[in-house]
Amino acid sequence: MGEIMPVLINICCESLGKKLPFEEELLPLFPLLRSYVNYPKKPVPWALAFGIHSLLTSIFDVQGNGDVHSLAEVAESSFDLYFDQVSIVSEEMKDKAQTFYWAKNVKMLDSLKMLVATPTLEPSREQLLRACWNPFCAGAFLGYIAYFSNLQEGTCMIDDLAQLRMVLHLYNALKHLGLITVQRDGILELLDRTFENSKAAWEGPKPTRGNFVVRWWIAFGTDVQEAKRLSRNAQNRFSAAHGTAGTNPLQQSRPQNLARRMTPIEPDKLSKSFRRIMNRDFSDVVDKYHPAALQKSGPVYDHAVRCNDTIDAIDDEQPFLAMNMVAMGAYLNLFVIRFFDHYWKELIQAMLRRCRAEQPMETTRGGRQSWDNSDTNLERYTMVHILAGEILGRLDFIDLSRPDPIIVQAIATMTGYFERLPPSRIMYFVPESRDV
Repeated sequence: MGEIMPVLINICCESLGKKLPFEEELLPLFPLLRSYVNYPKKPVPWALAFGIHSLLTSIFDVQGNGDVHSLAEVAESSFDLYFDQVSIVSEEMKDKAQTFYWAKNVKMLDSLKMLVATPTLEPSREQLLRACWNPFCAGAFLGYIAYFSNLQEGTCMIDDLAQLRMVLHLYNALKHLGLITVQRDGILELLDRTFENSKAAWEGPKPTRGNFVVRWWIAFGTDVQEAKRLSRNAQNRFSAAHGTAGTNPLQQSRPQNLARRMTPIEPDKLSKSFRRIMNRDFSDVVDKYHPAALQKSGPVYDHAVRCNDTIDAIDDEQPFLAMNMVAMGAYLNLFVIRFFDHYWKELIQAMLRRCRAEQPMETTRGGRQSWDNSDTNLERYTMVHILAGEILGRLDFIDLSRPDPIIVQAIATMTGYFERLPPSRIMYFVPESRDV
């Protein structure tokens, strides 16, 4: 206790000196301890006493066979790995297409590694492990990374340029048609399973052949009637075997004119445990552990049922809770950039020149410096049109009994990129095996 409290008090006074978002949900001991340190003459609240007791009990319950120490080292390494992954993608994304706020958000998230900093103390290695990475505090710090940094903020960054939707829709079409090898433990399958029920990603059930184009445009935020028109155009272009008759969709209008607001990726729609912990939403809790005769509402019973349901949700969601959403968003974006730059660069540049020539940016809303008129935004809209009109259109409507070079390019690039992407770049802890 004498080794733990000085470190925690130093963290509360320095690193956690100011209120953090969702600290009451995720770091409940630390605001209590900070309040006590700031007002030491006040009586010690029961909640603080209970929190310290829980911390000590967590050590007592886990001790034996060196488990406390090994757990501390694993927790610390997972915490450090998360921020190492964010730092790596921050470097890789320099000078690459990104939204105006991407770098700012990464900088903010990177500052959270100071959660376990002890600015005015120099504790020994063992003291730091015991204070910050005991079972209780390890759960608190990793929980903060998982639910605030990774889900609350990370879901805003995994699809900030529609890169997640682009990859999901392309992979779904290739998988549905049996054109790509499915790797059960691969990154693409992890993404597919994680977002299979996401309204934002699909706007309904996953599309099947004949609907790839129209459903892509709806998911991207296009009006339903306009999406149907664009799908008919693609069908007309590819109605003959490998035919390319008809008008190229990139020649019909400025790409961004077709957009409306996309449905955002929201963490509470993605994760049940997020709803339980962050939103305190227990409206659909189901008791799976008590017989019907014992299911009687009351403070203790309700609390037990909610805890069990939350723990079950966390267990079920381990694979994607372990995925670094910020890093994943960056690698998806890098895939999109590299794929289209390699195969479609000339067409993208031609479209950008046409957009600038037809509607000078100085005369449009927001001027040259606005996001709408930025090269990044215009390039991404052009890529979206190519994905829909040139790739998904072929997958929807051409005769697939003979190889199509554009489809072959898409399969080879997607397979090669994601097979070479090491899991250590995006998984910051290893989900517990169900066989253990």
